[in-house]
Amino acid sequence: MNNTLENDFFTALAPVVDKCLEWMSYKYDTIESGDSSLNRLLKGLKELRMDALPIEIKAKFDDLGIVANGTTYLNDLIAEISGNLLELPEQNREVYATSLITPFNKLLQRREDYRKILFCQTWDEYTPEYCLERLYMVAELYGGYLDAELIKYRLDLFELQEKSGIPLRKERCMKTIAARLGNATLAKRYIEALPKRQRRTPQQQPPEFPDELNTAKARELINKAVGAGFITVEAGLYKWNGTKVLLAYFAMKATTYLNLPSRETDNGATICLAPFETLFHEQKLKSSVNAEKQRKGGVFSPKEYEGVDALFDSIE
Repeated sequence: MNNTLENDFFTALAPVVDKCLEWMSYKYDTIESGDSSLNRLLKGLKELRMDALPIEIKAKFDDLGIVANGTTYLNDLIAEISGNLLELPEQNREVYATSLITPFNKLLQRREDYRKILFCQTWDEYTPEYCLERLYMVAELYGGYLDAELIKYRLDLFELQEKSGIPLRKERCMKTIAARLGNATLAKRYIEALPKRQRRTPQQQPPEFPDELNTAKARELINKAVGAGFITVEAGLYKWNGTKVLLAYFAMKATTYLNLPSRETDNGATICLAPFETLFHEQKLKSSVNAEKQRKGGVFSPKEYEGVDALFDSIE
């Protein structure tokens, strides 16, 4: 498989999304007021970031080839994706297709919150609002092109959106599909060939996160784990693909990474387990930790823990 453009695009997308959303949060979201020393410190730090962010956003925005080169870049990207879909066994195509929309999750979480701000006025070029507005337009354009390509392989973008809870597009653009496939008759034929259960309009809400994990940093971590194959999203529910004890190890690493309120297990491991049991519909992770440590003389290193370590090393 050739993932050159795909990796370049998603690698460039993440930091500009983070910085644009940081700007919008500082400028438009409600923040606590007051004259405490902490609030004054936070206000000073915010002002420093407000000065620096537009410069950082412009630099990262320029890294996105799709913005600079428009549909030429997008056509090349979709061609690369098509080649990968053709190369993959049929049973692996859905997982790959889902990975093509997962990187947009963080961007789309706040789309409705910011829609009225962004799309109801004109922004000067390269302002943070202009860049974020363009990112939403890129997501729409990419989604339309990707939808047309997936249909060729009997994959429905809207079915994938239902399963993942990531609403890349709200509706199918027949004009785009007809243009991509050659004509409207052929486009209709491809769509009608989709399994009937796949032709629904997505209505399912994104999976609900426990309060402790309902943060941008935690969601980004979960998305990284999805991309690494530790987690899949099925029918709007998160499923851990490894053993329970490996999930407990993931929870231990995440406890430190996310600075979660933690409790010690019977054998001394400091882990926040409850939100992970809720998210993945598991029970008795604490017993798995204790059993593993008893089996290994107090050492908590379950089978395949190296992969979890590598995941956290890649994001820390």
